[in-house]
Amino acid sequence: MKTFKIFLATFVMLAFVISSNSYKAYSQCTPADSTECPDPENNGEICPDSLPVAIAGQFYDQVVTILPPPTVGDSIVLDLHHLELIGVEDLPPGIGWVSNSPTNEFMAGTYYCILLDGIPVDSGKYYLKIIVDVYAYVTPSLFMLVDQHVDSTSLAIEVKDPFGMPEYTGKNFFIKNNQPNPFQSLTRIDFFSAGPEQVCFEVYSLLGELVHREYTDAVTGENQLTFDGGFLNRGTYFFVLKTDKSKATGLMVRSD
Repeated sequence: MKTFKIFLATFVMLAFVISSNSYKAYSQCTPADSTECPDPENNGEICPDSLPVAIAGQFYDQVVTILPPPTVGDSIVLDLHHLELIGVEDLPPGIGWVSNSPTNEFMAGTYYCILLDGIPVDSGKYYLKIIVDVYAYVTPSLFMLVDQHVDSTSLAIEVKDPFGMPEYTGKNFFIKNNQPNPFQSLTRIDFFSAGPEQVCFEVYSLLGELVHREYTDAVTGENQLTFDGGFLNRGTYFFVLKTDKSKATGLMVRSD
């Protein structure tokens, strides 16, 4: 559990559990209760306090419970009415979110949940930019918007490559994610080679069916391979670049 101790924590921790609303999540969620997610200090809670790492190409499903704090502010303390999520930017594609609040408003003192699910596409760290409106009581009977907080936070959602691709050291065979991804026809794959060698490029469906193979000659250092995947059906594919001694794998998505 994570206790909300100061006003800023409300934004930061809320940001950590929310993914992009540009994708529709698959189902609703049920929040934990005071037994599963207690709030002994009455400062608000988020359960759990960290999320499992997402794996590119694998289904991700996580429920997060949020209990907004009763008050906000530091030098000036106001009673919170609700928080409203306005936008989240710079997020990993493929994971969607849905809350059990149809307006994405989280009332003070009430348990809510956010379901994160979907299939992440690209591995890497995605640093979140969050926009949150804060509504608090300015008189005992009147609440209003008191702040809009834009936080380019140091927190990130990490999506790992399922094959544990190594970092390039100058001695390893290494590939970068293809760009653009998703793609409609052409996509480019940058890769590094420790020396001149022949490279085999293969594309597989998620069921393991080989759908394309070609060969290219690599030079020492950085190389580029342009793939015309216009013949592929819409969907996600594995691709493999391999030599006699090394192999590296990634994911690509063919869009409409």
